[in-house]
Amino acid sequence: GINAEYGGFEEENRRKPPLTKELEGGGALLTAEQASDILFAGLKKGQFAITSEVPIEFLRMGGNSIQPRNYPFLEFLIAPLLVPITSIVRGYMDYVVASHSEQLRLSLIHISEPTRPY
Repeated sequence: GINAEYGGFEEENRRKPPLTKELEGGGALLTAEQASDILFAGLKKGQFAITSEVPIEFLRMGGNSIQPRNYPFLEFLIAPLLVPITSIVRGYMDYVVASHSEQLRLSLIHISEPTRPY
């Protein structure tokens, strides 16, 4: 993913749930021009998945499945490291979600309760 500032960015962040903010972290915020440069550079290279941050690139490599690889030789060389790296990052994300689970459960109960006209 690419985090870029755009017209509705402030409003999106104002409405964004705390869990989403925490999972997204404090990654670099790019200008729209910087984000488009990264996107078009990736497209010119024929990349299937385009990211702007190194940790997210490692997650992409670790979860690539059968989609085309951006850097086949590099990904082959670091393959032994990808399992522990992605396991740690996914474990952290699971921990963050679990720490918000009670709040999420309560919000879902509130949403699913039928409104009564009386």
